[in-house]
Amino acid sequence: MDKFQSSTSLLANLLAFEAAARLGSFTRAADELAVSQPAVSLRVRQLERRLGASLFAREGRGVALTADGLRLWQGVKAGLGRIHEAVEAVERRQANHDTVTVVVSSAFASYWLLPRMRNFQERHPSIELRVLTSDRPVDLIAERIPLAIRHGDGAFPDHEAWPLAREAIFPVCAPRYLEMREPIRSVDDLAHHRLIELHERHRRHLTWEDWFREAGVHGRRAAKRLDFSDYALVLKAALAGDGIALGWEHLVGDLLAERHLVAPVPNTVVTGSAYWLIAPRGWRATAATTCFREWLLAESRSSERDRAT
Repeated sequence: MDKFQSSTSLLANLLAFEAAARLGSFTRAADELAVSQPAVSLRVRQLERRLGASLFAREGRGVALTADGLRLWQGVKAGLGRIHEAVEAVERRQANHDTVTVVVSSAFASYWLLPRMRNFQERHPSIELRVLTSDRPVDLIAERIPLAIRHGDGAFPDHEAWPLAREAIFPVCAPRYLEMREPIRSVDDLAHHRLIELHERHRRHLTWEDWFREAGVHGRRAAKRLDFSDYALVLKAALAGDGIALGWEHLVGDLLAERHLVAPVPNTVVTGSAYWLIAPRGWRATAATTCFREWLLAESRSSERDRAT
């Protein structure tokens, strides 16, 4: 038997001995360890042969420790106590670890979160952010992720949810796009321009046809289209002057404020849905996670106030 197997066998024998000593019964030790009573007896006998000492004395229907057995049990108990303390210390460290993971879309990461990251990092330099971008729904519980941003009506089974932004959508384009094209005086004029469309694989968003219908314009379809499967690319194309895109208010607000984009018509469609920060219900949030969540919600409220003024 090699050293590893010998150590493993000794550990199994010590665990059987400790349970029998603590419970005063081989049968109860077997129940606790989910093994048979003869298996516990065998492990104790192996330990006694190794030590050359008797560890238990029969006492009625149970067992009692001999002097050598008591001495060994006190040492094993102290060792297991230190192991439990070490395990708990690691668990506490992980529970309080200053790393926060959040799942967001690539567009939200690029056009909302990244411009504000420095603000968070300056306020909380000890907290590390791990930003995962995904445009498909991620199972937070299965993948042990504490936070995500989702679109919906606020009903997320088994999750808590906090509103971040309403879903308000309007056309946007680069100022230079308008300088080189025929003027846009109404929603009807949009059909004569290249419209940039979003078609995601994993979820459905408002399309231009939907937007025209909600805006009260029916039967409109632009002759020129440019399609992307990622909203971050839609906005890049609009910023490059390649056409007119639908702008989600919370994502294009900064771009409008800085005049990188403009809204060629004032019409806005508010769908009634919203974007939410969600977390698995019942999870114990770390201090770092709570800090980031509160900062995110405060920044969202601040953005809403800025857009309202």
